[in-house]
Amino acid sequence: MAEERSKIFVNEKNYTTGVNYNDREIRKALSTLNKSWDNIENSIKSYNLTVLENIKQCLETCRLNETVRKSLTSQFALQTDFEELYQDLDKRLKKLTETEIDLKESLQELKRAKLEIQKCQRREHAIHTWVKQGKPTLDKSNKCSCFRHAEMTRKLKSQ
Repeated sequence: MAEERSKIFVNEKNYTTGVNYNDREIRKALSTLNKSWDNIENSIKSYNLTVLENIKQCLETCRLNETVRKSLTSQFALQTDFEELYQDLDKRLKKLTETEIDLKESLQELKRAKLEIQKCQRREHAIHTWVKQGKPTLDKSNKCSCFRHAEMTRKLKSQ
């Protein structure tokens, strides 16, 4: 290829007027031009090789990226599952807390009702005791001798 170019330049004989070139100078200029042209061709070839190597590396990276993409997809799915489980756990915890609060309120109401029942039982006992003797007293057996309890023990003994 370099020879063809030198033949073309020599055959054209495109000289400027008033300047005389000898063949040696022309050949020297042509050889310099050919060397420069060869250097340019070599640099283009090396650049093409570099580009091809970069393309190969990009293809390898794309293959690796596919593996990374699959890994990231599975990791994202796991993270989504974790978030769903966390939200479900949070809902259950809130429901459990609400149930605990309801149970505490029910226990308080039960205690109030129990106290009210005890209060009513004491009033009833006091009324029955007043009917009989005014105050409840204990026998030698440490049993209450109020009217109600005395009647109950008599009924039990008679049966």
